[in-house]
Amino acid sequence: MKPTLDITPRNSYRPLEKSRLKEQSEFDLIITQTKFDLKRMLEGSWAKAPIIFSGLLWYVTTLFTVSRLSIQSILPIDYWNTFKDSLSLFTAPREGAGGLLIGIGLAVIGSGLIADDNASKAHTIYATKISKRTYILSKILTMLAIVFISLFLWAFLLYFIVIYKTGPPLSGIIEHWYFLTNLVILFVVYSMTIGGIALFFSSITDRSLVAGVLILVIPLLIQFIGTLILYDVTGISLFLALGPYNTVLIVWDKLWGGTYKYAQYMPEAVFSMILYFSLGLWALFKASNDRK
Repeated sequence: MKPTLDITPRNSYRPLEKSRLKEQSEFDLIITQTKFDLKRMLEGSWAKAPIIFSGLLWYVTTLFTVSRLSIQSILPIDYWNTFKDSLSLFTAPREGAGGLLIGIGLAVIGSGLIADDNASKAHTIYATKISKRTYILSKILTMLAIVFISLFLWAFLLYFIVIYKTGPPLSGIIEHWYFLTNLVILFVVYSMTIGGIALFFSSITDRSLVAGVLILVIPLLIQFIGTLILYDVTGISLFLALGPYNTVLIVWDKLWGGTYKYAQYMPEAVFSMILYFSLGLWALFKASNDRK
């Protein structure tokens, strides 16, 4: 029998019997804990707003692009070109909304992921029920899920809609497989940069509101200082890459061959990704050490 989740407002733990937990594998425990965290994070009245907002923008942008193509040409609509236009508006900084939607999603939905545990002293309860490794992996998986549902859910859905609308043979699907591959790569980049920052700030405070503000403001501040001040003054490419959204832009330029000529800074972008994700893991490990 699967354990039930007893969720009460602002609680950060599951009052489950230890004997029942032993019946589950570690993988099942991680999934159970992740489902609990996601349900808890989505309980707030504002929590669903970023998801609805990003989905609405995806729909409007795609509809606008398709309409524009159909007006400008009497030829059949190029759905793949439409998909790429919509994709650039949402996942490429400086083209459109970029990762700001993900930043908003993590700030609103995921700010309390670890901060609520710190506030309620739930680490002590967790320590009696699940291992430290299970706790850490479940928090990382929850963060990945938030990044996915904040933006990439709509991107993947649109990808499969294009597959359906074009109805290509197997060779056509293989030809456009790089769209899906690039989507996965961009998902990883956003998770390591903005996701790592979210894990860091949610872990070092016991107030989810503070964490949310920091998750939203600090990346933009780093972006502003690194790009408009340090990089312009010194010309050092690392300052450009340290801007979280610039990191994504560099990877985007590498994947799609954009016009920004930032692909040459790929080593600095990789360093930036590793740096932010490492900071997030360090803060998460430190917070989990309070489980006594």
